[in-house]
Amino acid sequence: MNALKTILGSVYVILITLLLLMALTNRGNKPNKPKPNTDSMTVVSDTTPVINRDTVTPIDTAELVRRAEQIGATGELKITLLWNFKGDLDLHVIQPNETTIWFLNTKDSETGGFLDEDNKTGGYNSGENVFWTSPPKGKYKILVNYFDHVSRGDIIPQEQGALYVVIKHGEKEDVYQVANIEPGETINIATINI
Repeated sequence: MNALKTILGSVYVILITLLLLMALTNRGNKPNKPKPNTDSMTVVSDTTPVINRDTVTPIDTAELVRRAEQIGATGELKITLLWNFKGDLDLHVIQPNETTIWFLNTKDSETGGFLDEDNKTGGYNSGENVFWTSPPKGKYKILVNYFDHVSRGDIIPQEQGALYVVIKHGEKEDVYQVANIEPGETINIATINI
């Protein structure tokens, strides 16, 4: 009986060691690219599913900030979506009062939020813009929806640098890169508190 316990204990230690080695080996060889988490889908509107993914990485680039400044008006808070491929992408911002600014609700008279640029075709230097001259305090949730792929013959770009969100609050700018969005998806980009 003691011999059997010793053998089982040794096998257990070997299995744990092999599992740890496999995990470390796979972590070193595969890109760290998250997959869609369909268990965490939420609904922004009655028809828009949102996939919560960790697919965005804050980056710092002055060129994108300059591009964002050239799209739409500006205010104390300005959120700009930038892309360089054919496609109808939509910027959605859920404000502290829970009202969403997007192409079906471009202006909120209570908060002063206004979607003043709504690009429906895409292409080089495309953008959408939402701004507030005096934004109310609270949480702003920023989402991007890939509404429609305009030209069916185009390849949806998967390379880095295809899609960005630039958030300017006062003098501070934050740039977020969006990775791997597909037509029909809505992705959470960031939540900011003012």
